[in-house]
Amino acid sequence: VLAGDPETDKQIRRATKRVHLSVAERLLKEFACSICRAVIKEPLTTPCAHNFCKTCLLGAYDSQSSVRERSCGGRTLRAQKIVKTCPSCPTDICDFLENPQVYQPRNDIW
Repeated sequence: VLAGDPETDKQIRRATKRVHLSVAERLLKEFACSICRAVIKEPLTTPCAHNFCKTCLLGAYDSQSSVRERSCGGRTLRAQKIVKTCPSCPTDICDFLENPQVYQPRNDIW
């Protein structure tokens, strides 16, 4: 809807563009991986309800082992679990990373 006045029409177009841009920004924020900042591919949802691309999340911990071998005075001690925190919060997601599940929509429900 335009007013007929060139200056008012210009303001209306700018406001409309801002509204559309803010909707796009909100959608991107909702569906963006917080590691790569792109739209999530192969989404993984952590137990703490944060969403990431599968490759981003697994890649962030690729070089880290899940346990640390320990020894004392030549004796081998029980292995110690290494804490791997979620990139978005302090929750330990080590057990989740051992067997991550990508969301697969179910078509056999109906």
